[in-house]
Amino acid sequence: MRPPDRSPGVESALLLALAAAPHAAPAPAGAVAVALLTLGWLVLAPRPRREMAVGAVGFLLALLLAGASAWLAAAPLSAPEEEAAQVARLERAYWSSLAAEVEAAARLLPELPLEGDRLRAAFESLARSAAAAGSPRRTFLLFDPAGEAAAWSGAGLLHDLAAPALPASGSGFVQSASSATLFAIASPASGWRLVAAESRSRLEDPPLAGRDAGRFRARPWFLADAGEPQAAAGRLHLEGAPAGADLATAAGLARAAAGVAALTLLALAALRALGLALLAGTVVP
Repeated sequence: MRPPDRSPGVESALLLALAAAPHAAPAPAGAVAVALLTLGWLVLAPRPRREMAVGAVGFLLALLLAGASAWLAAAPLSAPEEEAAQVARLERAYWSSLAAEVEAAARLLPELPLEGDRLRAAFESLARSAAAAGSPRRTFLLFDPAGEAAAWSGAGLLHDLAAPALPASGSGFVQSASSATLFAIASPASGWRLVAAESRSRLEDPPLAGRDAGRFRARPWFLADAGEPQAAAGRLHLEGAPAGADLATAAGLARAAAGVAALTLLALAALRALGLALLAGTVVP
């Protein structure tokens, strides 16, 4: 049985709106508009059961993704006290992870002092530690008892970590007007110091670790008592208004919703083309 006649004007208007919605409205509103318009297209222009099933599944998924995106984007702002407590917890997690990485890297080093093949093994060991680190920014530096860099690997640093100015162990930071270098130190042998460090722009993601760290992306930040290396790590302060939603995740879900809607439209077009080909008596390979 053939489906009811469709209104070409209504169908064309809906398809044009579908094409424009992701660009005319910001996420997640664009994704919500895409999902609602596609559902309207199915309701106002009825089609065979096969197409209805494909469209219903695809657009339901798009609506769920768009709804999750809208819910994240509309999350209320945190109170200043609540944000401060959360930032302190995530900052402690960051320093703990940095300290754990330098301790793990120290255990993988060859026997010290470095002589002959052990020097090459030290470079290879630090390269493996840098590759396995939790951030692509990580740099590892091994200082001998004289304060000279004996081996190193990683992305490099924006600040000079001179051995005489570093504490014997623990963690700290060096900061300038636009960036900061954060580090943790372990002692793999008497007099030797292994440093795990990374440099960050103060306009980029703050040094936080944990599931909720994404809420504070792209917030300007600074570390208190800047200037000289600090023996006690911490003192992170965020600038700007308290954080609200994880906007990066919300935008990703909105893009996923629009993508699912687009793939559903493509699948419906393929089904229609197949139906027309069969009706025309065309042999479909």
